[in-house]
Amino acid sequence: MTSLSRLSDKGFVSCDRSTGSNLYTAVISENEYKTGASRNFLERLYNNSIQNMVATLYSNKAIKDSDIEELRNFLDKLEDEQ
Repeated sequence: MTSLSRLSDKGFVSCDRSTGSNLYTAVISENEYKTGASRNFLERLYNNSIQNMVATLYSNKAIKDSDIEELRNFLDKLEDEQ
């Protein structure tokens, strides 16, 4: 089974076989895929807790203080927009 066949089986792409060749077309957008993948990742590894994810990354020195500050600024901006 090819990668495209697996993606088709999972509903990410559609396949048109009417032309004699397989024509694959994306069914979901890149943003929709990233949203689903991110939710799945957070659920599986961090029990749906962004705080646990950031704490793990910080304690393992995978993110720096400057990354935390950037995240803080991003969250402040989101809060201001609401």
